[in-house]
Amino acid sequence: LRQLQHLDMKNNSLEILDRECFRDLSKLSFVSMMDNRLTEIPDNIFDNCSSLQVVDFSHNKIRSIGMHVFSNVSNLKNLKLINLSDQCTCTEIPYNGTY
Repeated sequence: LRQLQHLDMKNNSLEILDRECFRDLSKLSFVSMMDNRLTEIPDNIFDNCSSLQVVDFSHNKIRSIGMHVFSNVSNLKNLKLINLSDQCTCTEIPYNGTY
């Protein structure tokens, strides 16, 4: 799995993402978690994903996004957070000027 570049997990009824689930995926460039039941995006979940460019968490029940989720993702170009929970407290996501 260390060579994985494209991960599409949409429509899988996922509810929880472990903070370590992307730990050894430094070549990962695309992640879609669209149309699941996720309620949060844990802090530092993408810390070792230096090649990550596209992330889609649209159409989930996300209520919170950690303040440091994307802080070490310098190549991120496209972040999709469409149609999240009405209870989302996701008013501020740190922006480093690259996405």
